[in-house]
Amino acid sequence: MKKIIVLLSFMAAVKCFGQTTQTSLISFKTPEVNAFNRLIEVPISQYTGVPNISIPLYEINIKGVNIPIKLDYHAGGIRVDQDATWVGLGWNLSYGGEISRKVRGIPDEYYYLEAGTKPGFGVDYFMKLPNIGPVGNAENQDMRQETIKMAKFGNTDFMPDEFYYSVLGNSGRFMFNQLENKFILFPKDDILITKYAGPARKLDSWNLKLPDGISVDLGKEGYTGQEGRVMASPATIVNSWRIKSVRNNYNDSITYSYDNFSYRMDKISGQEYKIHSVYPSTNETFTSNTLYSDSRLKTITFPGGKMEFVLGESKREDMPGSYLSEINIYNLQNILVKNIRFNYDYFNGDSYEILSMVNPLISNTVSDGYKNKRLKLNSISIKSGVDKPVNYVFDYYTQDKMPSKYSFSQDHWGFYNGIPNMLRSGFIPNLDARFQGGDRSVKPDYSNVFTLKSIVYPEGGKSEFIYENNTAGIQDIPSYLLQTYQDDNFTEKIAGVSVSSYSRNTHQTTPTKIEDRTRFFTKRFTIANGAYPVLNNTGWSVFTNFGISELENNTGYNEDNVYFSLERVNSDGTKTLIKSFNTTPKNFSRGMKRNGVDTAQLIMSPGTFELTAIVRYLNAVNSPADMQPYNLYFAVKWRELDPLKNMINVGGLRIKDINYYDSDNTRIKKKSYKYINPNLDSALPERTSGRLSSFPQYIQFKMNVVDKPRSIYDWIASIGSNSVLPLETTSGSYAGYEYVDEYDVDFLHPKNDLKTSYHFSYVQPYFSEFYAFRANGISDSKEWARGKLLYKNVYNKNAIVKSEVFGYNYWSPHLSNDTKEDYVEEINTDLISFQQVKASCMCNSEMPFPDDFYDVNLETNVNCVIFHYGAFDNHVMSEAHKPDPNGSIPGLTCDYYTRVPYFRHTTAFDKMKSKTITSYDLNGENPIVQIENYNYESTPVHYQLTKTTSDGSAGSTISLVNKYPLDLSLNGAAETGRLKLINNHQINALLSQSKMKNDRTDIIKTDYKVDAVTDLVVPALTKTNTLNNADEIRDVYYRYDNKGNVLSMGKESGLIINYIWSYNGQYPIAEIKNADYSIIESTLGKSSLETFSKSTPDKAAVDGFLEKLKAALPNAQITSYVYNPLVGLVSQTDAKGLTTYFEYDNLQRLKHIKDQFGNIIKRYDYHYKTQ
Repeated sequence: MKKIIVLLSFMAAVKCFGQTTQTSLISFKTPEVNAFNRLIEVPISQYTGVPNISIPLYEINIKGVNIPIKLDYHAGGIRVDQDATWVGLGWNLSYGGEISRKVRGIPDEYYYLEAGTKPGFGVDYFMKLPNIGPVGNAENQDMRQETIKMAKFGNTDFMPDEFYYSVLGNSGRFMFNQLENKFILFPKDDILITKYAGPARKLDSWNLKLPDGISVDLGKEGYTGQEGRVMASPATIVNSWRIKSVRNNYNDSITYSYDNFSYRMDKISGQEYKIHSVYPSTNETFTSNTLYSDSRLKTITFPGGKMEFVLGESKREDMPGSYLSEINIYNLQNILVKNIRFNYDYFNGDSYEILSMVNPLISNTVSDGYKNKRLKLNSISIKSGVDKPVNYVFDYYTQDKMPSKYSFSQDHWGFYNGIPNMLRSGFIPNLDARFQGGDRSVKPDYSNVFTLKSIVYPEGGKSEFIYENNTAGIQDIPSYLLQTYQDDNFTEKIAGVSVSSYSRNTHQTTPTKIEDRTRFFTKRFTIANGAYPVLNNTGWSVFTNFGISELENNTGYNEDNVYFSLERVNSDGTKTLIKSFNTTPKNFSRGMKRNGVDTAQLIMSPGTFELTAIVRYLNAVNSPADMQPYNLYFAVKWRELDPLKNMINVGGLRIKDINYYDSDNTRIKKKSYKYINPNLDSALPERTSGRLSSFPQYIQFKMNVVDKPRSIYDWIASIGSNSVLPLETTSGSYAGYEYVDEYDVDFLHPKNDLKTSYHFSYVQPYFSEFYAFRANGISDSKEWARGKLLYKNVYNKNAIVKSEVFGYNYWSPHLSNDTKEDYVEEINTDLISFQQVKASCMCNSEMPFPDDFYDVNLETNVNCVIFHYGAFDNHVMSEAHKPDPNGSIPGLTCDYYTRVPYFRHTTAFDKMKSKTITSYDLNGENPIVQIENYNYESTPVHYQLTKTTSDGSAGSTISLVNKYPLDLSLNGAAETGRLKLINNHQINALLSQSKMKNDRTDIIKTDYKVDAVTDLVVPALTKTNTLNNADEIRDVYYRYDNKGNVLSMGKESGLIINYIWSYNGQYPIAEIKNADYSIIESTLGKSSLETFSKSTPDKAAVDGFLEKLKAALPNAQITSYVYNPLVGLVSQTDAKGLTTYFEYDNLQRLKHIKDQFGNIIKRYDYHYKTQ
C-alpha cells in the first residue's frame, strides 16, 4: 500500500482533456484503504505457466522514482545443485536492479571493447583481411589463421558478451557495437548505457539514463564475480553489477552500500566418457574449486530515512556466508519505523550423494551441511510500533528421499528425478553399451521437491500452488537430437524371431519356408509413426549358439551357420538391405570358431520391414554335431512417441492449479490452467502447445591428429553429462506455451466462473547447425519476439464475453524490414575446431592442441574430416591441411566448403502496434468493436509513442498526437527548457498533446523553464488551444524549491495557491490559498522556511510554525498536514480549524480515522492472525 499521501505528477495536466478547473502539481488525499479481509491473487505468466510470487516489504519513493523492496520467488522448480540465496532457497531480495552478463570468448573488457577506439582490432578488421586470392598473399592469409589461433587460445576475442539489465522496471539486453563504439540495446529503447572509465581492462561500474532522465549507477563494490584465467593470467571475472545509486532530476538520490566477501566452493561440473579409436576409453568426472567474490546489501539511504540489512549472528550450515536476519527501517531521526524479521530452517536432502564415490579426496573436505542442507525461509514477521507482529508463513513440497546437492539424480535440465544413478558414470545418459550410464528422464512425481507449496498471509488467507512438469511438442526439434533423449513418453517397440530345438537339424518354430536343408524364418512388421533408436546401442540384437560349439569348427563356411538380415520392403515389392550379420565371419577357415552375438545401434524410420534368419545345416543327421540343442534370438527394437500426444517432458515446473482459502481455511476460489494447442486435429486432444528454445545434445564426435605423416587419427565419440550447447530459456523458463486456457472457479458465486484463452507468439530460435547435422551451432535469440500476447478471449458459460487482439512492431517504423536495424558483429570462434586450426596453421608441432569436434553429416562417412567453419571462405579438401592460396582441391574424396563463422546480431523494435477490443452481450452476440492503433513516427530520433488512434463502433475516430523535446523547437525560455530536457535525457517529457475528434482539435501544451534559482528544468506553464484558436494560458508555476517542489502556482491573473514543505522536502505541511508567496516568505522568514523544510515536525510544531502566518493572513485559507515519515498522513487540519486523525497498523495500512475529539469515526479490521 502507498503511504505517501502527496501525489506528484507533472504530467497530470497534459494528459487530461476538457479540464476547466485549476490543475495542481500537488494532490492531497487521505490514505488508501486495502480491501477488508482481501483475497491475495497471485499473478501468473501464462506464457511460461510460472506464478509471479512476490512478498512486498517496503517501497522507497523520491520524486519520479518508486522502488519496491520485495521478496521474489521463482516457482519454475529448484535444481538439484542449486544453492540458496541469503533469503532462502528459491527466494531473491529485489531492491532496484542489476546488470549481469554471459561471457562469450573472453570478457569484453580484455579485447572486444578496445576495437571501438583502436584500429587493427575487431571483427571488421579481420573480415577485411584477404580471404582467398592469388599466390603471394600467403603471408596475409597466415595472418588470418594466426589470429584465429590466438582467439582459440584466449588471447584475442571476436565474440561480444551478452549483457542483461533489469533496472527500475526496465529490462532487456545490450551488446557492444565496435563500428559505432557504443552499446546497442536489444530491443531498441531510449536508454543510454555507459561504462565508467576505470582501471585498464576492468568493467568497474555502469550508468543507465532512463527515458525520464533518471540516472542509475551500478557496480563499484556492489558486484559478483569468480576467479578465472584470462590471457594466461589470473583474473576476477565480474558477472553482475548491482545497483549503487539512483538520482532523479530534482537533487534527490537513493544510495546503496555493500559489504564484500569471498568464499570457495567445490562443485561437480560434469562427466565425460570418451570412446577412442586409438587409445583406451576414458571416463572423467570434472570438479571445480572456485573462489567466488560477492557483495551483500548493507544499507539503502534515501531522503526520508534509511534501511539497514542485518545479518544473522550464526554462520550458515549449507554454504559459506550468512543469511539476512532482519531489515530495519529508520526515519531521519533514526527512530525505528518498521522491523522485518526472517525466520529460517533447513531442508535436509541427503539421498544419493555421489561425491564420495567419484572424488573421495574432495568429499572429505566438504561438510555434510554443504552437501545436504539448503536454507529454507519459513516465515516473515513484520512489526511496526507496539502492535504484535504479523506474519507470512510458507510451506514447501518435500519427499521421503530428497537429493544431496552432490547427486546425479537429475533430469536433463538439472531438476530432481528420483532415480538414484549411483554409478561412476551415472551423470551421463546411458546411451552406449560400452559404459553404464544413468537415466536423466524427467519424472513429474519428483520435480517439485523443495518448491513453494503455500503462503499463509497476515490476514489468514492462504494460496496453495499445485504444479506439473513442462511439456513440449516435437515439431521443431531436430530428429537427430530426439534420438538420444531419455523420456517416459517414448515406448519401446520390438519385432523379433525366436527359434529353439533339441538338435541342429530340427526346429520347434515352423519356418516360413525350407529350401533343401536351409530354413528361412521371416517376420514382417510396419512402423506407422516416427521411430527413434533405443538407447545403449541395443536396437539390433542377435544371439544364437547354433554352429558355435567346438564340434562344428571344421564345418564349411555355409554348412553350419545363421545369416540374419533386416530389409526395408519398398512400395514396388522390392527390398533394400539395411543391416545383416553372419555367424560365420568373412575370413572363416576350417578350425575357426563362429560368433553368435551381435548388437548395434539401429536407426529406424516409418515403413514396412522384414526380419529374416536363414539357418543352414548340411552335416549328417544324428551326428555328434547334430545332436546339440540350440537357441536363436533375433530382434529389432525402436522407440515411438505416443501419437496422440507427440510430446516430451521438459525440465521445470508450470502451474496446474492455484487454490485460494479464506481465513477460515475454506476454499473459495480456484484457478486452473491447460496448455493445449487447439489448432491441431480434434482427435488429438492432448497435444501440448509447449515450445522449446533449446534442446540437450550429449554426443559430440571429436578427433585428434596423432601422427599426421602416417595419417594416424584418433577418432573419438565424446558422451557428456552436459549438453554440448547451453540450454537456453524463454522468459526464464525452459518451455514457453503458445496457447493457454485459464479457468476461474468461484465456489461461492458459480455464475462468476470464467474461462480465458490466451495465444502467445513464438519465434523459433535459429538452430543454425542442427538441421545440417553439424556438431555445433548458435541460437539467434530474439527473445522479445516470443511470449507476446496475440489474443485474449474471455468466456462465461461457453459464451464469449470479450475478445482482445494485439499487433506488434518487429522493426523500427522508419525501416523497410528487420535486416536494416542496428547490429553487432561477431566471429564465433567456438564454432572453429582446435583441430581445424592445428591442421591449417603453420604451428609448432609441440604446441598442445586439445582434441576437438569435427562436423558430421550422418549421410556420409563419419571418418571424413569436415570443418564447416574456419578462417577462410573456401572450397577445401576433406583431409585437414593448410588451404591452398588458389583454393584448388588436390582431389580427395570428401571435399566441402568452409566459411568464416561471421554473424550479425540484429536488434529490433518491440512496441505494440494495435489493439482490437470486442465486447459482447451475455449471449456472446451483438459485438461492439474498438480499435486502437499506436504509432511511433519519430524513430530513430526517439522511440516514444507519438500517435494513438481509437476507432469505435459508432464510426467516430479519436486521435492523440504527442510531441516530445526532440520533436519540435520553441522560443525564448521555453526553448531553453526544452534543450535542458534533452541534455538531461528527459526524452519522454510530454510537451504537447493534440486530441482530434471529427473536425475538432484540442491541444494541451506544457512549457518548461530552467529555474533561475535552482537551475532545475521544471514546468513553467500549461496552455490549451481549442478549435484552432489562440493559445490560452491555464496554469502558471511561479516558484520552486531546490527539490523541484512547487512553492507557488495559479492561474494567470487568478487565484494563487502556495505550499510550505517540510520533512526534508518530502511532504507539504501547508496549503495556503488567496495569498502571495512573497508575503508568506516575509512573514515567516526565508531562512526559517529553509530550516523548517529540513525538520521533522509533530503537530504542535506545525501549528506553532503556522500560527504567525495565520495571524498575518486572516483572509487566507490555510490547510495543514502532519505526517509520520515513511508511514503516512497522521492529521489534517482544515481552514476552519477542524482536525482529522489517521492511525495505521503493522503493515502501515489505515486502521482508524478519528475526529478532533479522539472519537473513532471509521475502523478498518483486517483480521490479522498472529503466530
